[in-house]
This record gives sequence, C-alpha cells and structure tokens, in this order.
Amino acid sequence: MTENLEQKSSSGDTGAQAPETPKRRHLDVLVETMATPYRVVLWAEPPELRKLFDEYFEANEERIVHHFKVKSRKGKGGRQRDAQEMVEKHVPLSKLYSDCLTKLISEKLEASRPDQEILFIDGMEMFDFCDGNAVENPAQIVAVVYFIPKLEMKGEISHDIPRPVVPPEESEWERRLKEVQTQYRTVTADSDGEVTLSSNVMVDVHAEMMVSKEEDLLTQDDENWLKFDGGCLEGAWLEVKMIHVPEIQKGLLGHKKGDEFKVEFIGHKGTVAEGKRIRSEITIKDLQTITYPEINDEFAKDAGYADMADFRARFHTDYEKYKDNSLQMAATDHYIRQIMMNARIPPLPDNWIMLNVEKMIQDHLAQFRGDKRQAMLAMGTRDENSFKERFKGQLFRDFMQKLAVRHYAAMYGVDYKDQKAIIESMMGKANWIDPPQQEAK
Repeated sequence: MTENLEQKSSSGDTGAQAPETPKRRHLDVLVETMATPYRVVLWAEPPELRKLFDEYFEANEERIVHHFKVKSRKGKGGRQRDAQEMVEKHVPLSKLYSDCLTKLISEKLEASRPDQEILFIDGMEMFDFCDGNAVENPAQIVAVVYFIPKLEMKGEISHDIPRPVVPPEESEWERRLKEVQTQYRTVTADSDGEVTLSSNVMVDVHAEMMVSKEEDLLTQDDENWLKFDGGCLEGAWLEVKMIHVPEIQKGLLGHKKGDEFKVEFIGHKGTVAEGKRIRSEITIKDLQTITYPEINDEFAKDAGYADMADFRARFHTDYEKYKDNSLQMAATDHYIRQIMMNARIPPLPDNWIMLNVEKMIQDHLAQFRGDKRQAMLAMGTRDENSFKERFKGQLFRDFMQKLAVRHYAAMYGVDYKDQKAIIESMMGKANWIDPPQQEAK
C-alpha cells in the first residue's frame, strides 16, 4: 500500500502525519505504510469446537497419536474413534485444541488477507474453556499478528536445473557392504601377534617436522625440529587399514606389542606439513585383531535380510529412492533459490525478528542446560553479537524459503499445504541439464 506525501499514514499510532506540500508536483514521493501489529480474537462455541476438533483429529491422527505416544486398540467405534478417546482421556483438552484453533485462526486470516503474508508474534493467549476434560465454555483465542506484502517478482524463473551427480549403484553397494561388515565385526586381543592390515593398534605417536624457527602456528622443540598440531597421539586406537598416511601404515606392519621405531617421510599435499621432512616416533602399546564376517547368506540374515539376494534387491529399491530424493531436493532448492533471487523481499518487522530470535536462542540454550558458553561454541562463535546474528540469519533463511514455496504454489495453482503436489509440480516443470562429460585421458 502506498500514499503520497499529502496523505496521512493509515497505520494509526505507528505512522506520523506526512508533511504537507503547497501543491502537487510532477514527481511525487510515495511512502509505504509500515507494518502494524494487529490483535486478532477468535471465538468458537462448544458444539462447533467439538466438530472442528473431530475433523482436525481425523486429518492428523497419525501425527497426534505418535506425538502423545498413545497405543490405539481396535474396539467399538473403530480405530480412529478409539485412538481419539484415548488421547482426550490422557491429554488436557486445552492443549489438544490449541493446535486446532491455531490452524483455524491462520486459515481465517489467510482468507481475509489473500494478498498479504501473516507473521504471528510467538505465543497465543487462550482463555480457559474447559472444565476438566469437558468443553463447557466458548473457546477464545487471542493472537497478535503482522501483515506484510507478498513476494513480488522482478525477473523470470529459469527451469533449467543441473542434474545432481549421484554415485554409481555398484560403488554405493560396496560401501553399504563395508558398513554392515564393520557393524558386525569382532575384535579380539592379540598381544603376541604381529601388526597386519586386519589389526587394531594402540599407539603413542610423537611426530616432528624439519622446519625453520620462523614458522607460524608451530611450537619450537629444538634447533631443527618442531612439533606441530595433530602430530602427537597418546594411547590412541587406530585401525591399520583405515590409516590414511601410507608411510605410517606400512611402517606398522610386522611390528609387535612393545616395539618402538621411527618412520620418516615427506609431508603430503594439503597438510600443515606439506613438503617438509617428518619423523614420527611410534610406540605400540597394545594390539587387537579385527575379524570381518564373510559376505554370504548368513551375513545377510544377521543384518536382517532373508539372504543376499533379498539384501541386494532391497538395497536397489533404497538406491532408486535415494536418486529420486536427490532430484526432488535439487528441484526444490533450485526453485526456492530462483524465487528468492528474482523477488522483491518485503521488510520484516523488527519486533517480530527480535521475539523470534530470542525464542530460537532460548530453545538452543535449553539443549545445553543454560550453559551459554557451550551453546555459543556449538554455533562456532564466542561473540554474543555474532551468536544472535547467526540465529537472525537462520530465521530469515527459513522464513524466506517458506515464502518462496508459497509463492511457487500461487504461481502454478498448487495448494501450498500439499508438499507432495508442490514437489510433483516442480519435477514436472524441471528441465534437467546433464553435467558435462569429462574427457577420457
């Protein structure tokens, strides 16, 4: 909504009177009305509320039963009624009906303001309408909301989407077999044996590199050799076949518990010691043998399959689902990105941002029992302002994704609440672009 400077702001107490001009000019400056919070009240009489909740429960039975951990049983009235009676018996109606009323008030507001988006201020006030588990009084729910403009596109949306690269089925099958083998492996003590590729060894490793004294990020040890980050291990168990430094792996082979030896090599590319001479002093403190199960029908049965054929067939089904999901995620991400890149973003009210960020921070702190230092470290920061900014960025991204999906649904006549229909629409409109083939050397 816009107005010229000769008009008053329609936002009431949040907008000041615009300055008057002596006469209209050819170029008028337009002022957008600021978002204003509104108080919304919804009433529902007991019979109407009862009917609304019956319909709501039937549509959301699986989610509600799962959330409240209610085990339904077949009986008179059928499963749906039986499950609903059990939920209502053990959960206060005011708690159950709050979701129903929240959904209802959202639908009513959306119908009354189809050209605007609705931002709810966190938390709704619901006046007590229950006496025990019986609805005695009309329900009244009060919400405070903002209305903001819907997204307005300023450019065209491209339907060309790079096809996601998915690993070949055979390589994924091999990876899956190794995962299951690792899950069912056995580890036995082997104090008198020699280190092999099937060994698990406990080692002390003290590694140093030959560098100059001026090296940054390093601690001086003696005149020529310096210790470096990650170069020392104390009592660490290492699976020999999983060691990524070939010189260390090869140097361990054939040694026994108690052996002390040195391995020297040149630091590998991409490491802190790249190109530098390294010496590692290694002590083998203990030794185990790892035994992996053979891949056969017994192996498949232990993993929960009838036989290897059943294992392979079910893996193929899962792999096809994985490919489909990769395409769906690529299409969803593409269209959300396209809409966000080509839309005019409406301003979000500061109060709404502040309240939501504070709620997100409190939820995050609860995971760390109020330990703010640990909560901040988990977000990769020690600075409180940076901590808040990260949640603010997350709030903005999540909200814009929601707006983008709703805008897509409006553009192509899809119900924005029907996620399956939206994905099917996106997949139908996608023009998949295959990645360029690499030339064989």
